[in-house]
Amino acid sequence: MSLPRFFTRAADAAAGTGSRLTAQVLSDRLLGVTVALSTDAGAGDQLGEGFLLATNLLSRLYPRLLLTAPDPLRQQAEALATAINPEVCLAAPDDGQAGGVFRLHLGAAEWSASASDVVVGAAGWVVAVDTEVPAGLGAPAAAAALAAAAVGVGEIFDAVFSEWTDRPGRHGARPAVWDLVTSRRATRAYAHAGMWTGAADPAPDIGTVVLAGAGAVGQAAVLTWRAAGARGHLVPVDDESVDVGNLQRYVLTDDNSEEQIKTDLIARALAGSPLTIQPVTSRWGEDPASGPFRETVAVALDTADARVSVAAGTHHRVYNAWTGPGALGWSRHESFGKGDPCLACAYWPKGPQPSLHENIAVAIGQHPLRIRMYLAPEATLAWIPPEILGLPGLPLPEQEEAWRKTSLVDALVASGHIPAEDAQRWASRHVLDLWHEGICGGTLARPPGSPVAVEVPVAHASALAGIMLAAQILIAADPELARRRDPLPQGRIDGQGPLPNVIGRPRQPTPQCLCGDAAFRAAWDDAWGLAGPPL
Repeated sequence: MSLPRFFTRAADAAAGTGSRLTAQVLSDRLLGVTVALSTDAGAGDQLGEGFLLATNLLSRLYPRLLLTAPDPLRQQAEALATAINPEVCLAAPDDGQAGGVFRLHLGAAEWSASASDVVVGAAGWVVAVDTEVPAGLGAPAAAAALAAAAVGVGEIFDAVFSEWTDRPGRHGARPAVWDLVTSRRATRAYAHAGMWTGAADPAPDIGTVVLAGAGAVGQAAVLTWRAAGARGHLVPVDDESVDVGNLQRYVLTDDNSEEQIKTDLIARALAGSPLTIQPVTSRWGEDPASGPFRETVAVALDTADARVSVAAGTHHRVYNAWTGPGALGWSRHESFGKGDPCLACAYWPKGPQPSLHENIAVAIGQHPLRIRMYLAPEATLAWIPPEILGLPGLPLPEQEEAWRKTSLVDALVASGHIPAEDAQRWASRHVLDLWHEGICGGTLARPPGSPVAVEVPVAHASALAGIMLAAQILIAADPELARRRDPLPQGRIDGQGPLPNVIGRPRQPTPQCLCGDAAFRAAWDDAWGLAGPPL
């Protein structure tokens, strides 16, 4: 039994839930518990898909699992767990369980929920936690079954680490019922009012969707569309490959996925499905497939700047999902022509923002002006063009002379951010590679006591955000579901538990946003119709 090899990145993610949850506390706790995952569902059921997603997520953190399900679903889950973490311990029911046992059951439960026993289920588009699934809703929609799994894994996390996180831990059953379509808390009165949303279309047509970003959120969306049997055409756009830091939360990866192209992973996942696929391995906007005037765009990108760049494309309908410190959310932007805010409105800066070189400097403990030198296009971490040294016209600190004598890669080896054995590999790389792969991707070491430079979401939060991204497009494709959905175009889950803590959020256009520009509005109007009055 061993922790997954990407444990450091998992520790960074866990640290975001509470300062007391250090890597050592996390390791000690994980090695002392067993997570027992069970279901009565079969391989052909949507709850069976939920069981596989729960296995997928749990295997990326917990080194000891007990998987119970009818064959061949159990065998499929065991193979999946081993592929993700080859050193995972797959316990047998009669094994002695050292330490605590935490149970997660998907489906109709024969035992009662408690602090360490979580029950989740789904019917129609409704997710139930620690309570009976409402009757009469039909088979669960794929999004509901997968959301139930992600929520259940989150409940297990809150139970296992209740003493160390800053959010409410799980100290007993937390009954809740959540309708993914209306985003409302579901009660008995709500059910009797006929507000439940029932079974899903077995083969929804989502048309042509351009997916901006094939990372954690994007991959969970693809998993949802595949499970839903969605028809249509998908264009995933991403220029990056997988690194070891991504394995902590990328649900289409396993232990052998390092260095594979992200769009290739999506193409492989959708092989044989009703969705045709056109992978685009480039940065957003560098290929005609991600150019302006796309009909439907699903946004699963990491930064606010990247989302604003998507919004600048004057697309018809845009759907967005995100994760952030202690929260996750989603939004739809379908009615810009009626004066609703565009995607950029949610991310438009309201004041001065740190420059990229300042963010990089904070992450690796360097002076911002030193990083600015290394942003020269031809620079590497081991060399700066002579004409760049000194940044003519800018006052430099006293240590500037030392910068001339010691390269940035050597400084990062000395500070412990880059292991000495990796220095040669990094020496020829650009500082932007250091940012994207080393810092954001999680492959740089963090010296003891250094802060977590980038917020790393826990795996179940990224998965739930991706499921909700896919769900927004599936719901929009069904006129009846679209009629019943939450009128507020943005939803947010704060604290990621306990449900139901879904908050619908009204949005107004942001002053000075690009969508108020006359040229932008004229371009949108030419493509899609009346763009509303000037803001």
